[in-house]
Order: sequence, then C-alpha cells, then structure tokens
Amino acid sequence: MDRPVILTKVRTLAHVVRHTACLRRPRPGGLVAVGDSITEGRGLPRYGLLADNSWLSYVVRNRAIPYGYNDARSGQTTEELVRRLPPMLDRHPAVVVVASGTNDTSPPDTIRLIGQAVEAIGRAGAKPVLCTVAPRRERAADVAALNAGLRQLAARHHLPLIDFHAVLADGDDFKPGLSEDGVHPNVAASRLMAQAAEPVLIDAFARLGH
Repeated sequence: MDRPVILTKVRTLAHVVRHTACLRRPRPGGLVAVGDSITEGRGLPRYGLLADNSWLSYVVRNRAIPYGYNDARSGQTTEELVRRLPPMLDRHPAVVVVASGTNDTSPPDTIRLIGQAVEAIGRAGAKPVLCTVAPRRERAADVAALNAGLRQLAARHHLPLIDFHAVLADGDDFKPGLSEDGVHPNVAASRLMAQAAEPVLIDAFARLGH
C-alpha cells in the first residue's frame, strides 16, 4: 500500500477515534438502528466505535437499552434501507429504530417504503420504532408532509414514535446551535435526540420483558 494511502487511512482513523462517544461491539439481538448519516454519525460501528454526533451513541450508554448494532449508512435512501433489511434482520434484533427519509425526494414513496420496512421487521419478530425527520429549510414542505405521514403510520400500526423534529426544530430550521450545515445534527443536537429517544426505547424493551 502506498505511503499516502496509509497516511490518509491513519488520519481518518484518528479523526474517528477523536470523535468517538462510546465503545460498543456489535452483537446479536438488542437495539438496532437503521437510517442515514444522521444516525450513523462519523464513527465506525462495525469496529465498535460509536460517533459523538449520533444520537444512538448516547442512548446505548444506558445499560437498560441493550445495544445490537448501528446499521445506518451515510447517504442511504429508504429504498436502499429496505433492500438491506434482510441481513440486518438476521442479527435477530429485539427492537429496530427506523430513522429514514432525509435523503429521499418523495414523501409518499418514503412512507410506503417505511411501511414495507415495518412489515418486514414485524415478520422477523422484532419491534419497529419510527422517528420523525430533522428539519431542512430548503425542503420544509417535504419534511412537514413526511413527518405527518410518519405520525399517521405509527398511529395506524400502534408503533412507538420518537419525535426528533420536535426537539430539533425552530420553525422550518434547526434551533440555534444544533447544526453547522442545516442538515446534520451536531453533538449537542445528538444529545437532545438521545434524551427524546431514551424513554421511548426503555418502554419498548420493558414491554418485551427486557
């Protein structure tokens, strides 16, 4: 391997380690989250390095919520998420958080696809949990339509819903200090998202007898 390539890999790893919030090795069962960069953060979940800008990293510090895997992928659409569900479900998760939609272009299609994900997760014997999506000023109408659809889907299937939008949004944008680019929650925002998610997930696991 060329020296420049090695140096780039070392710098990348050093950056990831510097921004690691906690160490959790992937394991079967427990809590799995699927989605995009907002959930993945800048970590390396497959190596147990969970990012400081992922809400999931702070949630699984609570030992009442058993960690399975952060299966989110940066840039992933909901269509891609649905295609990638089967190997994730082979991990036999107890609870699966579906946090998707930011990279999609059609709210009705996203709701339809998340509905398919909900059905697949349920057939696998896991409990689906839905999330509203973060604000995005340039796509405010799509965000509003998507979140309305997600709330309706959760109500129709009697599913828990984590309202990330409520804790992040000031109108159509992020609250001051919660995002540097208007798309991705920062570390402070990720901590607030975890505070919103934690009681919902503790309750979901309690209902499963964990």
